[in-house]
Amino acid sequence: LLGPQAELPVASERRWWVLRQLYLLEPAKGSGMAQAMLAWALEQSRARGMEELYLTVWIDNPRARRLYEKHGFVECGRYAYKVGSVIDDDRIMRLTL
Repeated sequence: LLGPQAELPVASERRWWVLRQLYLLEPAKGSGMAQAMLAWALEQSRARGMEELYLTVWIDNPRARRLYEKHGFVECGRYAYKVGSVIDDDRIMRLTL
């Protein structure tokens, strides 16, 4: 899901969106579905005049981090993501469109 500027601690003068959720069920991993979903998100962002796209990814999810880095995202900060009573250590990633 794409959304307008959110609660992320991002300081940017550009028009930007946040890619909020990109999850796959285990059987879909490795199928190319994540690549297709990310390509759609990038296309939608560009079509709406966004200049940057941000997302967060859990530090212990190397597969997702590799996908995002392969598409040009770079780490630009940290984000404490609350899951129930647990705080996950997420990384903020940015792609200049």
